[in-house]
Amino acid sequence: MLSRRRPEMMRTNHRRDACATFSEGVFMKRLVCALLVSCATGLGITVSQVSAQYTHASITGTVKDAQGAVIAGAQVTAIRIETGQEWASLTNEIGLYRLTHLIPGTFLVRVEAKGFKPTVIEHLELVVGQAAHLDVTLEVGAITEVSTVTAEAPSINTEEGRLSGHVSEREINDLPLNGRDVNQLALLQPGVTSTQAFLATNSSITAFGLGQTAAGKTPRGVNYNLDGISNNNEWLGASPSLTPTLDAVQEFQVQISNFSAEFGTNNSSVINVLTKSGSNDRHGNVWWFHRNAALDAREFFDPAVAPLVQHQFGFTLGGPIKKNRLFYFASYEGFRNQFGESGEIQVETSEFREFVFRTRPDSTAAQLFRQYPAPPPDPSTVVDLGSPRRGAFVSGRPDGIPDVGTTRVVFRDQFTRDQGSVRIDVELGSKDRLFGRWSQEASDSPVDIVRSLN
Repeated sequence: MLSRRRPEMMRTNHRRDACATFSEGVFMKRLVCALLVSCATGLGITVSQVSAQYTHASITGTVKDAQGAVIAGAQVTAIRIETGQEWASLTNEIGLYRLTHLIPGTFLVRVEAKGFKPTVIEHLELVVGQAAHLDVTLEVGAITEVSTVTAEAPSINTEEGRLSGHVSEREINDLPLNGRDVNQLALLQPGVTSTQAFLATNSSITAFGLGQTAAGKTPRGVNYNLDGISNNNEWLGASPSLTPTLDAVQEFQVQISNFSAEFGTNNSSVINVLTKSGSNDRHGNVWWFHRNAALDAREFFDPAVAPLVQHQFGFTLGGPIKKNRLFYFASYEGFRNQFGESGEIQVETSEFREFVFRTRPDSTAAQLFRQYPAPPPDPSTVVDLGSPRRGAFVSGRPDGIPDVGTTRVVFRDQFTRDQGSVRIDVELGSKDRLFGRWSQEASDSPVDIVRSLN
């Protein structure tokens, strides 16, 4: 019989996440909100209106002529290359313009004014939460003449004073991440470290099981946001409620200090994750990752290597439902892990079992020994506890029968997880855009099954 065993049980958890966001257009906002709330009431989900600045970007700047005089009334249009979506603004009396609620991606910016050549800025990359500054100088000429320039990434953020780090889609896909947990990327930013103080968390990553801290602040103060919606686990804290599939993440940002007023709740750091949306081109991928113990080394005291069989697989698919207007993106990921961890436990000897069968055949101990015989102990650890006497935990003199010893065993466990997500983006008009995302995750983990390594 093995000592210190837990009764068998099953741990299961299910998580759902639904969000929607839109910008501008007061009437359309109210109409869409009413429709979404009605749907949410019937489906039993929660829909939240949020500030688009959480995950969107903006462009601001001044339009001038070649002599440095400001140009009022110039038309500034930003076109997102991936989807063809457009944002437009006019310069004010001091030549200033501002484009807000831009979805991160690659943009083409066109600036036009009467009596000047149109200027086109190509390949302007905008990332989540970025406030880009773009000044434009127009040359006198016919409207049929177009001046084209290539945008250059600014070396310094002159619009904001916050300290933040950004991880692009390419870096997310190329960097090695244990378990493909996107939240590990926070540890790559200056000032962010894992802590040694244990924190209850639903993350499968050891570093996050121990928590993380930014600039020396409390690990409980991390503020997780997913597509502009709070993604904080309100039950456990210090961990995200939902960790999206890595291939469904477009951008990842960590803000360490000097947050904007729009960020509240926690005071340590802000982690912004933006999921992918569909585009005018249909695209997708399929993956499968496998790990096992074939090249693992055994622990010094173990006669065999602890088992490990891990599979992680899934797919993504995105594209247009109607070009330039309606887009979809779907993802699925499955995770199957069977693993073991060795440990030392105390067990009874075969001689002691025979003694119990002979002297107390109908006892509870005899029944347990018959149903759950323990593996043999290490001979060097066997001890004689003496003959049993009346009373709890009382024994007599040694009787020559070895009673107990220790052995090393593997605590085997398994973990399964399935996560699916569907996102819909729609262009309702020049001032109204809507997106909705449905994510669901289910995971199971039965308790350990002990098997001997001997």
